[in-house]
This record gives sequence, structure tokens and C-alpha cells, in this order.
Amino acid sequence: MSRGRSVSPDSVEEALRISAQLDVRFHDLKGDAVVTSKDGAFRELFRILEASGLEYALIGGVAVQLWRREPRTTLDIDVAVKSYESVPRAALEAASLLDLWRMSDRALRELQQGSAMMRAPLTNLRRNVAVAIGNAGGDEARRALDVPAAGDRPSAADPMVREHVAWARAHAATAGDDAGEPGSEPGR
Repeated sequence: MSRGRSVSPDSVEEALRISAQLDVRFHDLKGDAVVTSKDGAFRELFRILEASGLEYALIGGVAVQLWRREPRTTLDIDVAVKSYESVPRAALEAASLLDLWRMSDRALRELQQGSAMMRAPLTNLRRNVAVAIGNAGGDEARRALDVPAAGDRPSAADPMVREHVAWARAHAATAGDDAGEPGSEPGR
């Protein structure tokens, strides 16, 4: 719930566009194989915060990007909240995890390119995402895990992944109530 200085939506959009360009340029200059921008995460974070009604303040480098003319880049999004207990934790944790879960195997492999994750089989990544979704909890998490493995996601049909999906579905029903404490997933 934004308070304080008023900025027109066009200027915020312009600041976000410049920020995304700076992020890409930063990664390009570093020679990173995977070039990312925080634009999608930024928009999803604030969609969730606004929907929850939580009072918050955008601080740090992104705040500087939005409120000052000098261009700058930052790798994180800093937010101050009134109380830790009121943070919509399950919604925040589940947002990006659900996107990962829904990705095709090809998209996940592209995401892994140039990272240490390339050494791990894709089924291990799927399994870990399923467990994290189970720990985040919530109805949306269970619905995402209920989607059958399609032709573009054969790793989701792997028996080891399916075993962890079953655990995650059951755990997701109660995870939101216990502040997301990890449970004892299969094979651990």
C-alpha cells in the first residue's frame, strides 16, 4: 500500500523499463550465460503485497531507481513491512515455484544453462520444486501439483518425482498453518 510521494504510472513503467535494461546490461557485461531481469519478480511481488493489504515500503536500490533520475541497477528487491507475522508467506513462496513447476522440460533446461545446476538431472530439480511447493502449502499449490505430466514435461512423470509430488500434495494441505516448516519428505 504505497504512501508518500506520488508517481504517475507512466513514470513508474519507464523506471521499470530502464531498470530491466540495466539488469540485462549488467549480466551481459559480467559475461553471464543466462541474462535475467527482476521485472517479473518485481511485478509479482507487489501484486501479492497489494492483494494482501499488507502495509509495506519499497526501499533500497529499486526505490532509488523509481524515485531518482540517476540510472542504477541492483540484484535484489528490498521491502520493509510493518510486521513479519503479517507477510503473505505462502503466496510469496508459491508464486515463483509454481512458475517453475509449470515450465516445460525444455524451458527448465534452458534455465539451467551455464549454472552448476546443469550437473544435476532434471528430475532432481522437478523433485525439489515439488517439495518446496509442498512446504509452501495452499490450495493453488495443490492444484498446480494435480496437473498431470504433459508431453512437454516428461520429467514430471518420473516415478521418483511422482512420489515427491504425492508427499507435497498431502503436506501442502497443512503447510500454511505451521509457518512452512519443512516436513520429512520421501527418501530423506
